[in-house]
Amino acid sequence: RRKTVAVLFVAVLAAICLPVGLFHLKRLSTDDASRRDHRHLSLSPIQKDDQRIPDDNVILDLLKVFDEAGALSAPVPPTQISPYTLNDVISVLPTFEDVVGVVIYDPSTDKFILHYSNNMKWKGGCHKLVGSFRALAHSLRSMFPDRFAKGSGQPELAIAISSGDYPEVDLGIGKGFSRLRRNRNCFIGNKRDHSACVPSDVAPVLQFGSAFKSPEIYPSMIAMPMPQNNHLACFETFAAHPGAICPMLLPRVRGNPRGLVFEETIGLGWNDLIPSVVWRGTDFSYLHRFYPRLRQPNFERDVGSKLESSRIEYNAKEVAALATREAATRAMREVYDQLIPRWKSVVWTAEAEREAEEKQMELPEDSEEVIVPWANMKFAGAMHAGKKTSTLKIPYYQEFEEHGIPASGEGMSLEALARYKYNIDTGGGGGTTWSGTLEKLGL
Repeated sequence: RRKTVAVLFVAVLAAICLPVGLFHLKRLSTDDASRRDHRHLSLSPIQKDDQRIPDDNVILDLLKVFDEAGALSAPVPPTQISPYTLNDVISVLPTFEDVVGVVIYDPSTDKFILHYSNNMKWKGGCHKLVGSFRALAHSLRSMFPDRFAKGSGQPELAIAISSGDYPEVDLGIGKGFSRLRRNRNCFIGNKRDHSACVPSDVAPVLQFGSAFKSPEIYPSMIAMPMPQNNHLACFETFAAHPGAICPMLLPRVRGNPRGLVFEETIGLGWNDLIPSVVWRGTDFSYLHRFYPRLRQPNFERDVGSKLESSRIEYNAKEVAALATREAATRAMREVYDQLIPRWKSVVWTAEAEREAEEKQMELPEDSEEVIVPWANMKFAGAMHAGKKTSTLKIPYYQEFEEHGIPASGEGMSLEALARYKYNIDTGGGGGTTWSGTLEKLGL
């Protein structure tokens, strides 16, 4: 089986614009952490004896550092990593469809190499896989310089890694409906027994991104930081420069415009904040491979057709407009269970606005009080004509707006969001918005 390396991993991830070939990170010192030497080499099959990889505490020590910083919330990393062979690592691959690879440290050449299958589809998550590989190799060199050094006499290291908004595990797509349904139900926790969805004895796999909360789903999967500027990149900075704090996790000041916003940043106290739940973000799918039935609404089918069948003539234009908004809001509630989480938030906002309108009408005419809706969760952007566009400029969202469904809103900076008492994070492609969640922790 050792010879299958040359078949299964015919290419190696290179920098994103480089041709497929062999990519490695040259050894770096902690004093020169910002410079990387990337080289494109020809690929030669790896042939080695089928020996067991010695029990190595390097990965476990790295995990402990991340865990102490609060990165590993779910699932809990294993307390012990038992010895495994390269074939054990390769056995991880069939449990994934895409965005997975094997990292090998070759002590004879002092190189970290990332292998992946030729059959793997190139998608956005692969960029995250490359970034995760770079950060992992760099961090290991920085934290364990004696372990990863040419001529150190240390053994090789091999470990599987994956990345992406969520694990691209094998759901059995194209392999029969019954298998697809069984696998999907297993991975979303709808199985009747407590057996794992993958063999419990497969080698560890580091998932850089959202991972399954229950260890029963994928026992050897270990959640790692998301490969983005204010998450994995900050851990990489800390690994290379112990005690250093990533600028994106420091307060936002004139010299650090990308830092976090805290209460002191805007100078407002709790009682000065707007009493609403606020969210702004992008209209995006939600764990689509696991929950394909959740969808965005179709205005004509879900709202427009119902307005036509229940249309009533009113004498006053204001009353007619209010009745239209109320009918449209009820129509959206009827399809609530079919909607992706972010559109569910829009339904709550529409209902909050109807409630506020009703209370406002009950106030005396000379009252100066303004009833603020308890929810203010709207889309600020969406993909349109191949690029991210403000929802205020997209006809699809404008149609909902015209009938009282607040689907689009103005974009908000962190300073603007900090003026609200309650910030919420609504699940997107990977179940959460890691960058947004980290930012909101400071608000």
